[in-house]
Amino acid sequence: MRYIFLIGLAFLLLENATAQECTSSISGSVIDLHDKSPLSGATIIVAGLEVAVLTDLDGNFSIEDVCDGNYSLQVSHPECSTKGFNIELDGTLDRVFYLEHHLETLNEILLTAKTFTTKSETVLENTLDLSDLERYSGFSLGDALKDLSGVATLNTGNTVAKPVINGLHRMGGGACAQFGH
Repeated sequence: MRYIFLIGLAFLLLENATAQECTSSISGSVIDLHDKSPLSGATIIVAGLEVAVLTDLDGNFSIEDVCDGNYSLQVSHPECSTKGFNIELDGTLDRVFYLEHHLETLNEILLTAKTFTTKSETVLENTLDLSDLERYSGFSLGDALKDLSGVATLNTGNTVAKPVINGLHRMGGGACAQFGH
């Protein structure tokens, strides 16, 4: 008889514990702290209940059928710092949560570049200055050019000198390799 009484008492206590109706709700919105714009796609997690909801396009959310009590909420957004909040629920709670929406903001970047052009496609380049040309003013251009590295002259007369650059010169209608000059 004693066992039947204990079993009956346990049954009544268990029925009371599971029959608790949870009719409270948590609702609100998630807003940018700086410009007060709504944050769509923010996640609100209620610790202990294993409940998570997302905010709509206007930054609003609602969690229904929650029992009264103290809860910890975690509010996060992909472009914000995650923040934790403690709430005391007794009936219906409507609250605005502010997040700093700046993690993906970059400072201004200024790129400056300078371009340059190469005068020659070769590794080595020699030039004649005005002073060099004035020094050879009584001679032919071929005589002035023969002082440059890689340039020789092919004399075909007293005043006619053809430059031979790295062994090549133009003769008649085409280029001909001159070796040993």
